[in-house]
Amino acid sequence: MEIKKILVPVDGSKPSARAFDCACAMARGMGAKLVLLNVVIIPGFRVEVKPEDIEYVTKKGRAVVDDFAGKAPEGLEIEKKVEIGLPTTDLVRIADEEKVDLIVMGNSGKGAISSFVIGSVSHYALQHVNCPVVIVK
Repeated sequence: MEIKKILVPVDGSKPSARAFDCACAMARGMGAKLVLLNVVIIPGFRVEVKPEDIEYVTKKGRAVVDDFAGKAPEGLEIEKKVEIGLPTTDLVRIADEEKVDLIVMGNSGKGAISSFVIGSVSHYALQHVNCPVVIVK
């Protein structure tokens, strides 16, 4: 199996930082590109959201992705993506659109009872993506 593109969801948390470090090491060893993804959640589902609110949260998402990209080892190819939506379904959609070979993600350990052992986003990814997933604790 050849790994050329690795998707790393980042949110600024310690688990995502550990996943990022792991993904950087893997990418360097495999000569792979990293796709850093931050999915911005707009609070108030089914409520009208002002354009300036969308701009604000998108800017914060870009800052998170830029911060991680700035910590990548020199020479590592990085693509940065910020999406507005739901981390679960957007992660799956981006993985498919980008045709990633691997997802490396952190595990917060938080989420619904159905995902008691691993976080809800990582649990969803394991069930729905079409590529291997590495969950970093």
